[in-house]
Amino acid sequence: MEGGKEIFKRVHYMEVKAEAIPEKCTGIFEGATGEMEIFAPAYRMAGYMLVETHDGTLRLDFLEKGSREKLEADLWVNSEESTGKWSGASGDLKFSLDVIPPVYGRGPYWGTIVLAGE
Repeated sequence: MEGGKEIFKRVHYMEVKAEAIPEKCTGIFEGATGEMEIFAPAYRMAGYMLVETHDGTLRLDFLEKGSREKLEADLWVNSEESTGKWSGASGDLKFSLDVIPPVYGRGPYWGTIVLAGE
């Protein structure tokens, strides 16, 4: 792939191919051969994002799932790991980003963050 950030070139979906190895199969599967392909559309990968501002750092934890076209995630404020005005904050966000050329990583974020009162 040409252009775009490396993070959006990584695989964010799960496709698995399992193959039986006859020499390692035991019991009723002794000598078994074959393979199967599995696509897990509900597979989600955990991570976090740091947003550094003049007033502190906001940490957003997330679970993301993707396809060959989109990367989507549910994010929530981690107030214990956030600093400054973000400490004690709460909220949930979502994003839906395009991951196909030429728009790697573009798309909307939406949700609400509530700051703790001073």
